[in-house]
Amino acid sequence: MEQPSDEFIKLVVILTKEDLQQSFEANIDNIPLDTKNIIETTRSDEQKQKNRYANKDIEGIKSAAKQLFKHYYSLDSDKVVTWLLFLMVKGDYPTIKEKAVQLFDRLLKKEGKDAIESMSQMVLDIVKAETINLLHTKLTDTFREHLISIIESLACYLVPKGLWSYLEVPLIAIYNIEKNHNNGSTLHQNTSALIEVLSQYDFEAAKQKIMVETIYFKSGMTEDEYRSKIPILLSTLTQQDALDGPVHEAAIKRTVKNLSGIYYRNNPAWMRELIPLIVDTLIEVLNRHCNEKGFKYKSTKGSIFNYLMDIANKETLDVFTDNHIESIVSHMYWWLSEVKDIELDEWTYRTLKTDREGNIYNSNSIEESNIIIPYQFTTTNKEEYVADSHFMGRFARLFQYQRAAEPIFKQFNILVNSQLWKQRYAALMYLSKSCTYLKQSIKLQFPDILKTILKLVDDENIRVRWASLQCLIQLSMHFELRSLMIKPREFHDIFVVVGRTIRDTNECIQNSCCLFIQSIDSSLTYKKDIIVDNIILDGLFSSFEILLQSPKLYLVESVLVPLMSLIDIVEKNFIPYYPRFIPILLSLLEKHHGTIETRLLRGRAIKAFSMCGRVMNNKKTFSKDLFKFMLFVGKNEGSFDLAIQVFTATDLFIQVVDKSFEIYLPMIMRMIINTLETTMQQQQQEEEGEEDRLTTSTKTILSTLISLNNIMGESYGLYEPLAPFIHRLVDPLCRLVASSNSTIREHSSECLPTLVKLSKLQYGDRSDKTLEIFGVIFDSMLDSMLASYTLNHFQYRFSARHSNALAQVINVMGKNVMTFDQVKSMLDAFCKSEQEISEIAEQVRNGNQDVIGNRDANSFLYSIHKSITEIYKTIGETIKQNGLLAAPLISCSNLLQRSSVNLHTYENDYVKENILFFIEQYLEYGSDEDQSVINTFPHIIPPMIECLTHSKYTVRQKASITLGTAAQIGKDRFSPWVVQVLQGLDTMISSTSYYDSIPSIGKILRYVPLPPEANVNVILPKWLYKLPIYQTKEVMPTNQNFCAIVRLYPNQCLGNEYQHVEQLYRIIDYGPKEEKELLLQTWSFIKESIQPNWHNISSEDTRENLKYYLNKQKFLFESLTPFL
Repeated sequence: MEQPSDEFIKLVVILTKEDLQQSFEANIDNIPLDTKNIIETTRSDEQKQKNRYANKDIEGIKSAAKQLFKHYYSLDSDKVVTWLLFLMVKGDYPTIKEKAVQLFDRLLKKEGKDAIESMSQMVLDIVKAETINLLHTKLTDTFREHLISIIESLACYLVPKGLWSYLEVPLIAIYNIEKNHNNGSTLHQNTSALIEVLSQYDFEAAKQKIMVETIYFKSGMTEDEYRSKIPILLSTLTQQDALDGPVHEAAIKRTVKNLSGIYYRNNPAWMRELIPLIVDTLIEVLNRHCNEKGFKYKSTKGSIFNYLMDIANKETLDVFTDNHIESIVSHMYWWLSEVKDIELDEWTYRTLKTDREGNIYNSNSIEESNIIIPYQFTTTNKEEYVADSHFMGRFARLFQYQRAAEPIFKQFNILVNSQLWKQRYAALMYLSKSCTYLKQSIKLQFPDILKTILKLVDDENIRVRWASLQCLIQLSMHFELRSLMIKPREFHDIFVVVGRTIRDTNECIQNSCCLFIQSIDSSLTYKKDIIVDNIILDGLFSSFEILLQSPKLYLVESVLVPLMSLIDIVEKNFIPYYPRFIPILLSLLEKHHGTIETRLLRGRAIKAFSMCGRVMNNKKTFSKDLFKFMLFVGKNEGSFDLAIQVFTATDLFIQVVDKSFEIYLPMIMRMIINTLETTMQQQQQEEEGEEDRLTTSTKTILSTLISLNNIMGESYGLYEPLAPFIHRLVDPLCRLVASSNSTIREHSSECLPTLVKLSKLQYGDRSDKTLEIFGVIFDSMLDSMLASYTLNHFQYRFSARHSNALAQVINVMGKNVMTFDQVKSMLDAFCKSEQEISEIAEQVRNGNQDVIGNRDANSFLYSIHKSITEIYKTIGETIKQNGLLAAPLISCSNLLQRSSVNLHTYENDYVKENILFFIEQYLEYGSDEDQSVINTFPHIIPPMIECLTHSKYTVRQKASITLGTAAQIGKDRFSPWVVQVLQGLDTMISSTSYYDSIPSIGKILRYVPLPPEANVNVILPKWLYKLPIYQTKEVMPTNQNFCAIVRLYPNQCLGNEYQHVEQLYRIIDYGPKEEKELLLQTWSFIKESIQPNWHNISSEDTRENLKYYLNKQKFLFESLTPFL
């Protein structure tokens, strides 16, 4: 300690005097009245006046002293602390000592932790030691109060950080010694007072909190610090007890969160060394909080399980001992058993809500969510069902059959036979959540497991019955297990139980039975192999018949699904029940039409009605019932909901009654057009400014378009009766193509190619009406597509589908239908769009965030690739169908130059393939007399040669075909690149994927003059031995090229020793019959080429071999295959 300066002592004296004066003023009321009078009489008026002036001077002096104290502290805080400490310990006057301790106390309270952190370690150590030493001295009450307050301030900061270990255990020891030997001593009194103050703090909890806050993934600690502190942290973790209060449970959760954060983000090597200790600790924490001692919040247990599963996912599973795994399994089972005892009505309500939200398996959840149904379910706590499902699946997936199966099924077999319903429930729920990853174990003991589940379907507790049905549903979703369930005996046993259980009075049980029957049907591959016993079948249909007449709407909706599933399974065996169900379904429609709440029910009833018709082999009977149904539809023709539901089933009706359905088409088409026109107006108002929001009107339009596509579609052949109504659909569909909603644009554009087909059917291929309809469709599609090719409307994927649909429309119209203006407008638009999109692609590849925005760059590029692909594909289709107009326009544009650049720039396989397709069409259909096509060779040939070595086979294939076409039309103008091309094709023909290089090599050998460096002696024999080719449009051209090449290169074709004659014979023998004359001429040429040199053949074997084939000419073509 340093002795303070005289100036500092004077400052303390001034502050002390002021305190004494204030003390006198404050206590004057306590002075006896006679004493007070004496004092007042002894003071003259003059003295009183002087005192008033003196008080004002003192106030100024005091203020200046305080400012000076602050100034001293700001200059050197350590010095001020040691000066105060000196005065506290060695001060000569009690008043000075008390003022010093008061100043130090106030300093710590005002500055807080900043005052402590500003002390050097040496000064801090002195302060800790001297303040404790002062406890041994006799203290005034005021001094003791301030001293204890100083120690309290220091302790609250230092003890949690482990920086004042002497204060904790030793202090208690001192107190106990003094109490036993010197009770009432000064030290005993002082320590007693200090302990009383400090006892209000939970320093252990504070220690752990500080340590947890220190140890996290961004703490900046060194590896050695982590290694030393984490074991300490883990040891404190095992001492925390959640039952002691939320603070302790929060500390556990925070510790696990920080440890997992370090592991998950950094996964440092030093931490992997601590993994066994971490696993041991976490399991111990779980063990200490099992059963009734569990955590208050499931999220705490969840954080521990999550961390354990993260470790299992990243580390070798050997860090988990068998005891660890058994503990985890036990805790998971216990967790599942932590369900509340609630009233049956409340449980039913909650379960139906949870089921409705898809938290429990419900294969209809998507269908139900897409139909807006305002069920009055309030928010409930879902933890009972979903809090643990994630961990069940992760655990079973990570440990699977090897190590998890044995403890899981050991516990399962114990718990399913428990007297406690919650344990039986837990066992079933665990199995339902884990069966995906335990299929092999389940298969090995499937008969016993199934027997147990079916037994518990009849359990006395309704929640156990429900859980057993969840097990059956989950088992039916896996092929290996499903195949065991549909074995005759097992299938019979299951349906006996389900058929009985579906008559349970509780909706949850009934609904689960319905879901199970549906899951069995949706999972069956070979329904004909399934035989349902007639007694069971009758029982199920009778149950459905009763339940369909229930007043509970949700139950009726649920029953319709398994009814359809069972019809799908038994098919013709449903026919005897047909008369019982058709009236019920029609009655349901009559009873429940016109309200939003019954929308789902109506949709399912209509679908069930159509399925009844599908399996009914008596078309006449169903036609009568269909007539009744259509009368109902006619009465409610103005209902949009009903219209959509009827559209959805129309394709099924058409399949059943075929063309006889056309009597209803006027009404159906009227409803479709009315629905589209009305909802289009609503949609424009609803979606203004929000392009892809899925509003009610948007859903209506989409459902109508999908149904229209099904009716018009060609899955079952073009439905010709629709042709007379096509003119009514052109306008609404073309308007929808320009919708602000990208999905509507997509589905409406998909209708248009079929619309053109039906127009041709109705009005004739080239009639004015067909051309008019084509023109309207073409213009609307082109305008809509261009509107999408902007940065603000970046819907490239859907614009790509637009392009694809437009290509289909052009293809359907056929050859040379488009006008010059149509071709030019399309090419101008596509060339502009291609250039703009390619520029944006370049910006995205360069990482320009102004262009990318908040999009994912890879997804952005994928959309761009789709658009570029379809642009080139559509242009290629246009050239193919309208080459006379399109090719010259392309020759005058920069599209070919750009395509060659893009062929080199774009890495996407499909982009390259479709650029090559476009070039191929241009070369094939655009060749002209002024050689403009050939003039483009310097631009397009080099990037195509690069594609011959591309990693994707389809790119190499397309490049090979396109280069072959270029060689055929270019002839000698192709010569500058012929060596490079043949080198690339030589690599292809030498590989396993050689087939598409054969025609191209043939074209080059025939049409292009070959320089010596082309190595014709190498490539030509390889080519010969890959012939003949089959089943391709290139068979005839390749055969013709072969005959020409034999005459062009006779020596190379025959071989120096005539070794290729046998192969030549085989090629000719298997050639197409249509080319018989040409092939015979070629064989004659071969024979004539050999005869002059016959005597020069030295080898007798060679001559005998040649004689054999030359004399077989009369047998040629006897075994030839026809052109395919």
